[in-house]
Amino acid sequence: MDLQLKGRAALVTGASMGIGRAVARMLAAEGAKVAVVARRKPLLEELAAEIARAQDPAAALIVQDVMAPDAAQRIRDQAMAALGKVEILVNSAGGSRPLPIDAGDDSWDEAMTLNFTRVRQLTQALLDELAGEIKTAGGTAPAIIAQDIMAEDAATALAAAALRAVGHIDILVNNAGGSRPLPIDAPESAWEEALTLNFTRYRQVTQALLPQMIERGWGRIINITGKSEPEGLNAAFAAKAAVHAWAKGLSREIGKHGITVNCIPPGRIMSEQIRRNYPEAYREKFAEEEIPVGYWGEPEDLAVLAVFLASARARYITGAVIPVDGGLRRYQF
Repeated sequence: MDLQLKGRAALVTGASMGIGRAVARMLAAEGAKVAVVARRKPLLEELAAEIARAQDPAAALIVQDVMAPDAAQRIRDQAMAALGKVEILVNSAGGSRPLPIDAGDDSWDEAMTLNFTRVRQLTQALLDELAGEIKTAGGTAPAIIAQDIMAEDAATALAAAALRAVGHIDILVNNAGGSRPLPIDAPESAWEEALTLNFTRYRQVTQALLPQMIERGWGRIINITGKSEPEGLNAAFAAKAAVHAWAKGLSREIGKHGITVNCIPPGRIMSEQIRRNYPEAYREKFAEEEIPVGYWGEPEDLAVLAVFLASARARYITGAVIPVDGGLRRYQF
């Protein structure tokens, strides 16, 4: 399918492995010019060679440790030099940082820098560059939406800011959320927080953006959810089940307006963090015993479905819950 990405300029951080690598490969396969960033040059060279073998546009390599104080500016400058412009930014660099309750400030600073500050700084650096170009061309500078999804007015604030920024929204991907394992005597506040994060905000953001989709007669809503077979009590699982039921009902109401809504519950998808936290022997044993296809999924196994569901070619798929899990789930529907 043609996603009309040919010739677009994309920058992907954390591209040496896992999700970032898969996104970079898929963008290149769609004809985009890609600059890939990581600190491990040999892995970037392997990725570039893989892209070249597929006869896709050559990738530009940016070897950079994102923890360096000037990383954002250096990445921006090298990307602009290599591509001329950056139209697509994928912030994928990051890593899990489990800490003891008495961890020092330096540990927290390192984790926040890696997983938030550099993402914000690189985004800001490129937006500033883009804003300058747009202003030079006589256009309006782009807007940045900074919003805590848990704020009471988050949905309306996000919708209003997005519509002000881009005029209309055709595709909405609800992906904010988080696991919430709870004890059986958890207080109401814990349940309310989990349900707000994992269900209510999905519904509210969608509801806030639906009127303009209906007016335009086209829209795609994709909810990244979770499995329905919990090992124990987890409020996120209950909330994701609510998303599935809500989306199915919603599909019955909005299909006539050219709008589809679908859910993707991921299974066991490989990433660098998975490789670091789960030994190979455990992964092999789990795959052999629990996953019918016999192996863990790769990020592109999910990405290709999400991209397809967002396209015009998926017009007849709506109200569906489509797991990407290699057959991991045990129930039949």
